[in-house]
Amino acid sequence: MYKKVPVIAYILFKYGNFSKPFLNLVLEEKLPEGWHHYFVAQKYKWRGEWNKSLEIIKKSLKKAKDNLTLFYLLQADLLSLSKLLKDNSADKVFDELRKNFFKIPLLARRIIAPTLWDYFISKISYSGVSKVRLWSRDYVEDKTTHLFMLFNKANEENKRGNLSKAIKYYFQSIKIARDIPHPTGLIYSLNNSAWCLRDRHPLFALKLAKGALYYLGYFRENIESGFFVVDTLFHIQRKLKREDIFNMRDMVVTLYEKLPEGKGWGTKEHYKTLKEFFNVRKINLNIDIYENTDEVRNYLKKLFQGKNLSALSEELKITKTNLSNLLRGRTLKIKGNTIKKFMEKYRENIDLFEAPFSIVNEFFKDEVRKEYFGKNRDKFIKFSTGERIIGVVSTYMSLISRNYFKRNNDIGSLVKIMERDFEGFLRIVDEDLYLMEFLNKLFRANPIIEARKCLVLKFINVIP
Repeated sequence: MYKKVPVIAYILFKYGNFSKPFLNLVLEEKLPEGWHHYFVAQKYKWRGEWNKSLEIIKKSLKKAKDNLTLFYLLQADLLSLSKLLKDNSADKVFDELRKNFFKIPLLARRIIAPTLWDYFISKISYSGVSKVRLWSRDYVEDKTTHLFMLFNKANEENKRGNLSKAIKYYFQSIKIARDIPHPTGLIYSLNNSAWCLRDRHPLFALKLAKGALYYLGYFRENIESGFFVVDTLFHIQRKLKREDIFNMRDMVVTLYEKLPEGKGWGTKEHYKTLKEFFNVRKINLNIDIYENTDEVRNYLKKLFQGKNLSALSEELKITKTNLSNLLRGRTLKIKGNTIKKFMEKYRENIDLFEAPFSIVNEFFKDEVRKEYFGKNRDKFIKFSTGERIIGVVSTYMSLISRNYFKRNNDIGSLVKIMERDFEGFLRIVDEDLYLMEFLNKLFRANPIIEARKCLVLKFINVIP
């Protein structure tokens, strides 16, 4: 087993998260202490628990100098994790690896080369960083190393402002990652190409980002480790002012809480802008009455742009007195139905990225109703009993957060009602916006849910 251990390390590199069964298998074996710690560190690294991984690697390095392959693999991990955690010692580790690169055994060199180049690219704008020369036939012949070398070359061209060259290399790396397949390489290449194109070609970037998010849901269990993909899609949706950004709210809040504390890439601090966006816009489908604040009144006035009060009263079917009291702040509360009347007449003027919470919330509630009653309810009715059960169960299993079902509705009970009394089931859903939104996800959901649903259906379809 010991002679095969470096090969297992290469398999983890070659297939990324796709090789998790090999990682689990090797950790069940009796290994030399150094290699055991190396694989444990990989497990923590894949989970996004970088501080734990780094702690193990630092301890293991002191005992690994007699095994060159293990020693340099640990050094490469030390470099990548130190970079992520913004540890100042990373420059020193980089210099040591670069100077000793010719000493590294070939198998380890193929794994380490992309890490070295990636670090060099991150330091391009700084003086005193030595050039890394790594391109050779060995790396081209090895698909995974070639994939990451292309990926790093794309990152370098992008950093130098050569967008067309960067996209060319990203797309080459995407093709290789699909052929291997290498989930990590595929997710990173799609994500970075989307980020590069977000300003010049935002619609194409949106398609790439959704692809990255789909593969994240398809290949990863610990989805929070790919939170950077969620962040990329968020920024593109925000730039395009896409209303479907609010369908990400539960996923963002749930995954954000699993991120590590501290500072640096991948931490809560790094993504606080995204969290703050949804904190201000916490969709609550149960609310029907809101505070009539200055912000709300000013926004409503902006919608109808100073139209005559009498004309506005007639247009909205609200008495002039009630409307005057509302707009002057004499009425302390505002009903959701009142906000809906404004939305029906001035929908095209509403900017959900600037609107107060009450308007965003009512807008989203209205969208849920329209999608459900407008098309999805009829589609669901046409399903056979078996199709309904499979649709509900697969969608439920694909959710990132199931808090609503834990709190109010047991999914098993709902399925039994659906089987026993379908009309009764529909009456329950017709009165519950959360269940309407859930059934809407049977037909259209964010890419992560769609990917997870695909996996669930593959499993269900092989059951007799």
